[in-house]
Amino acid sequence: MKTLFLFAIVGVFYCSGIMSEDIPAGTGEEADCGKYLDAGCTKEYGPVCGANNILYANECVFCKETK
Repeated sequence: MKTLFLFAIVGVFYCSGIMSEDIPAGTGEEADCGKYLDAGCTKEYGPVCGANNILYANECVFCKETK
């Protein structure tokens, strides 16, 4: 039981980002929003973090919500 509790606690910390590496600001790529002007966005999950530290579901959603 103690082992299960320990794994649960480690899992919570890992998933919450406490044990993950922080990526320094300004090291990402620019989004190519030109290809999303006339199309709707798909529901595929490819997370994109904006300069405002908000996580968007994918590049298309990022472009639509930040224009």
